[in-house]
Amino acid sequence: SRLRSALEELSAVIAQRDEIKSGLQETMARCASAMVRSERLEQSERILRQSNVNINRSKHLLQETMVEQLTVVRVQLERAQEQNRDLEAAVRRQRSNAERLHGLVAQDRSASAEDGAASARSAGRSGDDGGRGGSRGGNLSLGSGRQFSAAQPI
Repeated sequence: SRLRSALEELSAVIAQRDEIKSGLQETMARCASAMVRSERLEQSERILRQSNVNINRSKHLLQETMVEQLTVVRVQLERAQEQNRDLEAAVRRQRSNAERLHGLVAQDRSASAEDGAASARSAGRSGDDGGRGGSRGGNLSLGSGRQFSAAQPI
C-alpha cells in the first residue's frame, strides 16, 4: 500500500512533469515565434529609418535644385526685363526719329513749294532756274539750306 501510494504519487509527478514540459514547449514555441516577429519588425524599422534618411536627403537635394532653378529663372526674367526696357527705349527713339523726319519732310515740302513758286516767278522772268529748280539731281533739301543725297544717311 505504501508502495502503491508511492507509485501513484510518482505517476502524478510524472504527469505533472509532462504537463509542465508540454507547457514549456508551447511557451518556447511562442517565444521563438515572437522573437522571429520581433526580428522582422526590427528589420522593417531599420528599413523604414533608412528610407526616411534617403527621403530627407532627396528632399534637401530637390529643394537645392529648385532654389537653383528659381535663381536661373529670376536671372532670365531680369535679362528679359532689361531687354524689354532696351527695346522700349529703341522704339521710343525710332518714333522720335520718325517724328523728326516727318517734320523735316514737311518743312522740305513747304520749302520746295516756296522754291517752286519762286522758281516759277523767276523762270517766268528770265527763263532760267539757276540750277536750283526743276530736277534736283536726286538731292533732298530739308529747308535749312542743307542738301542730302539719297546715299547719305539723315
